[in-house]
Amino acid sequence: MTHEKSQSLEEYREHFDTLAKKHGDDTIYSQAVGGEFSAIGKLEKDLLISLGLKEDHAVIDVGCGSGRLAFQLAPYRGMSYLGCDVVPELLEHAASLCKRPDWRFEHTNGIGIPAGDASADFVCFFSVFTHLTHEETFKYFLEARRTLRRGGIMVMSFLEFRIPSHWHQFRVSVEDIRPDKHLNQFVSRDGIAAWAKHAGLGLLKIFDGDENYIPLTSDVRFENGGIVSGTGTLGQSVAILKNTGDDPFEGVIVDAIEPENHAYIDSPKEDGEASSKGVIVHGWIWFPKLKEEIRSVQIVADGRLVGETDVLYERSDVSTVLGIPQTERTGFTIPVSDLGVARGESATLGLALSLKNGVQYRTKTKRRFRIVA
Repeated sequence: MTHEKSQSLEEYREHFDTLAKKHGDDTIYSQAVGGEFSAIGKLEKDLLISLGLKEDHAVIDVGCGSGRLAFQLAPYRGMSYLGCDVVPELLEHAASLCKRPDWRFEHTNGIGIPAGDASADFVCFFSVFTHLTHEETFKYFLEARRTLRRGGIMVMSFLEFRIPSHWHQFRVSVEDIRPDKHLNQFVSRDGIAAWAKHAGLGLLKIFDGDENYIPLTSDVRFENGGIVSGTGTLGQSVAILKNTGDDPFEGVIVDAIEPENHAYIDSPKEDGEASSKGVIVHGWIWFPKLKEEIRSVQIVADGRLVGETDVLYERSDVSTVLGIPQTERTGFTIPVSDLGVARGESATLGLALSLKNGVQYRTKTKRRFRIVA
């Protein structure tokens, strides 16, 4: 655990003090976390539920502010919770709202998480990295990896230049010439992938901030009277990461769930036979929304990368079946020489995609066969 002081601590204090002078007691605690206290808190809660949050889980909420997520989670009596923030007044307000004497609300100097190793199922950073330097953000990645149990999930929201509404926020920052203006930090997906890799975290999924990616458990009502049903968004993009333990492939690759996505292994045949000296895997993929982002097609065996290619070729049979142009490249051929399987035993291969931004997807395609002489 690190006790290093965040470079942005004084900025946070000044931001809160400015709001305190401008707003009355009734609104300051909502404005301090960007407004829409109830709506955003519910969206955050529903996002965690969609990622597998259970009533008996342990949650760490870094930058918890005045308690918008904590207030939504408070009815879960079996849940343990740690909320951290650099502004004591916000923590006091959050604690008074939740009325959970068993929960911890800790004042920190930034960067460090006051929790033990492998103690949390979820570590959340909502609108935190938008106000930190990249160096501070990476240090928090390391802290998240330390405090998460194996299989635990890290959730982070962020601003990025590829989202039009985020660009608007950047333009506002450009035009704001005040020397003490609040930092709006943008984060690249390449940066997230690199930080995850070097922190020992698996990058599972990135949701675009301008798309509805949160399955709602009930309608969300906003202060302007608007109501959102079905699915919602935080406005910021969201990255989902996982403590995968010592195996870099366990849980790192997840299925890209879209109805138009297809992946298939033609050979070796299911329940067929292959030589112990190696096997050549033939197949095809069609991921229309991802095709420009695909870096390589990968073959994994028991979580281990055993073959890879960055070359796709045209397959007229596939194009005809899918009803796509014959010029689309869908086919692949991947030689695999080291399966790590003894003669007479069975091997199961999986098919995965590696994207240019560092995200990896495991498809549901499997192929099982027996190793022979």
